[in-house]
Amino acid sequence: LALVALYDSTGGSGWNNSNNWLSGSVSAWYGVIVTGGHVTELRLSNNNLVGTIPGSIGDLPELTHIHFHDNQLSGPIPADIGNLGSLVHLNLSMNQINDSIPSTIGLLSNLEYFDLYSNQVEGSIPTQIGGLTSLKYLDFDTNFLTGALPSTIGSMTMLEELYLGGNQLSGPIPSEIGNLQKLNAFSVAYNQIDGPIPESIGDLENLAYLLLFNNQISGPLPASIGELTNLVRLWAHYNNISGEIPEERGSLAALEDLDLKWNQLSGSSPTTINGMTGLQNFQINNNQLTGSIPAGI
Repeated sequence: LALVALYDSTGGSGWNNSNNWLSGSVSAWYGVIVTGGHVTELRLSNNNLVGTIPGSIGDLPELTHIHFHDNQLSGPIPADIGNLGSLVHLNLSMNQINDSIPSTIGLLSNLEYFDLYSNQVEGSIPTQIGGLTSLKYLDFDTNFLTGALPSTIGSMTMLEELYLGGNQLSGPIPSEIGNLQKLNAFSVAYNQIDGPIPESIGDLENLAYLLLFNNQISGPLPASIGELTNLVRLWAHYNNISGEIPEERGSLAALEDLDLKWNQLSGSSPTTINGMTGLQNFQINNNQLTGSIPAGI
């Protein structure tokens, strides 16, 4: 009955493929995977689903995978999604989903992959997001999210990729970001983030991609950035970063792409830049630097 409700709520008669739906064995319905007598996967991406996700989706407690990306779904994410305690993979990207993220999302303690990229989701990121303690991949890029990043994000210690760009987020980056020891990529580009880059950023020893550009970040570059020995790309352009470039930045031997243009950096470029032997792109125009270019460059 939960599947019938999904069919009715998303215009099943107009799907690209609705083979066998509403007749015969459920295991033969297109995109439905049945394991051990339970519906465990819904794979209906790019299938012209139009309408809303019904709350009855929560009546499928053995679901491990939901693939609804690349459709025309609208309306909210139903609060009943919190009933899906077995869910591992949730992909709702490239739809028109709106309203706010329900707080019940924090109940999905087994979730490892959560993609909301390119929707119309608004409101703040709920503090309950910290309950996603198994999450490895989170993409909220290109929505209408507002408010500050909750400090509870620091509880998601399994995170490897965190994408929050292209929203209207404000406030500082919480110092708890330093708890995410497995983080490889972090983006808050194109937001209204302000305040300083926390010193705890240096605790992210696996970080390779740090994208902070087009915000209102202020204060100095923390010396702890020099601890990011695996960093490949640092884009922090179009901010209000001030002060001198720390000498410790020269220890970033893996860095290939450094963009600090259009900030308020002052002082001279440190001679330790000579140690950044992997550097391929270096942009630092439109600052307030003085002195000479280091000879060893």
